Amino acid sequence: MADNEKIDIHIDHYVAQPGGVGYYYAVMPSPELFGPFDTPADAKTAALAAVEQSVAQALASALFGE
Repeated sequence: MADNEKIDIHIDHYVAQPGGVGYYYAVMPSPELFGPFDTPADAKTAALAAVEQSVAQALASALFGE
């Protein structure tokens, strides 16, 4: 499996859990997992970065209409 390959699975919550080889993260409510990462901490860091980026984009859109 390639690094950062997306796979679809049917789950309700799945953050920094082992899945196959490596660790993955998903941003709820999406069942898509992103990874693999070498450690749970790496998966959590990547998940937080994805959420931070989404919040920043939403804020910029709300403030500046972009």
